[in-house]
Amino acid sequence: MSSIEGLHWYPRNPDYFYTWGCEMNVYKVESTLRRQSVPSNAYLDLSPCTTGVLQVSEPRYVYIRCTAPSFQPNSLLAAAGLINGKAVLCNFLTTPHSDTNIEFTPKHSRPCLCLAWSEPETNLLAMGYDRNRSDHSIFVWDTSKDLSIVQHLGLSETAHSLCWDKNARVIYAGMSHKHIKVWDLRSGGTSVSTTSTRAIHGLCLAPGGRYLASYIDNNLTLWDVRNIEKSLSQRQTQKNINHLIWCPTRSSVLSILQRDSPFVHLVDLHWSGGSDMEGEPYTMKRYAAPFQSKILSGARNITIQHISWHPKDLERMLAVTGAGNVTDFQVPQRVAIAWDTKNNLWGSSGVRLDLMQFPANSPTVSGDAAPDVSSSTDDDIAVVIYRRAMMDYGHGTDLQRNEELTQNSKLKSVWKLLAHMSRDDWAQGLKKKLGISNTPDVVQTMHRSEIINIPWPDFPAFGYIRVFRSEHRDFAQQLCGWTFDRERDGTFTAWIDDLMVRKEFTRAAFVAVVHLRVKYAIEILAKGADLAAPEHANSYRMAAIALSGFSVEKSAIWRNQCNQAHAQITDPYLRAIFAFLAPDSAEIY
Repeated sequence: MSSIEGLHWYPRNPDYFYTWGCEMNVYKVESTLRRQSVPSNAYLDLSPCTTGVLQVSEPRYVYIRCTAPSFQPNSLLAAAGLINGKAVLCNFLTTPHSDTNIEFTPKHSRPCLCLAWSEPETNLLAMGYDRNRSDHSIFVWDTSKDLSIVQHLGLSETAHSLCWDKNARVIYAGMSHKHIKVWDLRSGGTSVSTTSTRAIHGLCLAPGGRYLASYIDNNLTLWDVRNIEKSLSQRQTQKNINHLIWCPTRSSVLSILQRDSPFVHLVDLHWSGGSDMEGEPYTMKRYAAPFQSKILSGARNITIQHISWHPKDLERMLAVTGAGNVTDFQVPQRVAIAWDTKNNLWGSSGVRLDLMQFPANSPTVSGDAAPDVSSSTDDDIAVVIYRRAMMDYGHGTDLQRNEELTQNSKLKSVWKLLAHMSRDDWAQGLKKKLGISNTPDVVQTMHRSEIINIPWPDFPAFGYIRVFRSEHRDFAQQLCGWTFDRERDGTFTAWIDDLMVRKEFTRAAFVAVVHLRVKYAIEILAKGADLAAPEHANSYRMAAIALSGFSVEKSAIWRNQCNQAHAQITDPYLRAIFAFLAPDSAEIY
């Protein structure tokens, strides 16, 4: 197999592509896979399901520097630029090896560096050459009129790269290592815009015709053609860039080939300004590995030489390595999904937005029923709320109807409670408190608390204190982090000591107070005043002094002062201590 330097799909014949190197070969892609025992140019195994079948070969041009396929429909026309300066038109629909090829030779021999076909006017070919002090570097050839050169541009300059505008007769060219020039041929080529930059290689225009990309070494530059004087964005790559090309089926995807890299670097450009796409874009980087199987098998020195995007199929490319291996590769799609306001799931499929269908509940091979995803979404809270809103749930005055619409046992009990509370005869007999425990069906099932009378350890003359105990109360205390066993005094003091080690003095004092250990709480606050930071020590000391004046008498001055100063206490645990010992109601602990 001859060496392959590059390849191109035909833009108007998506089943054909050509390779170039020591010769130019045109292939047709077929879905039939043909395994060949001896490697040759006749067949290329592109992928597990496609094969490139050789149609015609052109071996006469061995010193090819650059090529470009034509945009003419139903044509296999390609232009080739040679090192000796010739530009050749090769029409592969004619008889092979015929003399129908047309050659253009410049007045002064020098390498042809770049070629570009005009997309709106498919007969125009722009050719870029190396510098000659007495000749132009860009020639515009009207290929429909044999050797008719319609424009000469760039006197005594070098054209490193060039491309045509997507809609007008305008040429963008990177010139002489120092600037990008824009020629408007509609005014005879006299209208020129120039911007100074070193990024003059690989000029290529986005499919939308608005953004221009170029590079120098490892620096990538993005331009807005409406304001070419200033670059729109600049990016740096890890290695030097060898090749730059936009994806024709995704207007915001720019592909980059870096030197000695087995990957195709894809840059997704996005603008935050909506459809206007103003300002600097933000980028999302991806990597595509067309020769992933060879990389995983341990093959070395796999470098991608050239790529070409398919003109019609979404993110499909041809890639060739430095060793001449060609592959037909489909870039894996990034799937983005989102729910709409009616709880339909949408997903992106390339450039389309499709409604995603859930699989039906069908038996599997093992006989078990597969989970029905569609039925599980009916229980989603967003779906439930939407369904209730469409039935006017909660808006009517008939509370019994709301109970029927809810289809939830716990919520039904709430509506039953509200209906029970709204009854006139119940409203007239309201007692001090009204809550969930007043519902008849709840009263029968709720857990009762056990009332225990215990003496107040610090105030034996006060008599007994009523304490309520139940499993639910114990569980609530465990949720608060009170993991000690109240029946064993040693575990309680050990837990308090652990809080003091962590310098949680006010929390330890609060737990001691609610367990009727007021004197113990005073000791904790006094010790905290000695160990705490200066900004807290005074408040701990004053709280200990205030607790020392606690009295169980209902009309004590101490309780009245606590009620007045309660709002001024900033520490939540200290505020809870005095609220517990001096409640607003007549209830005394």
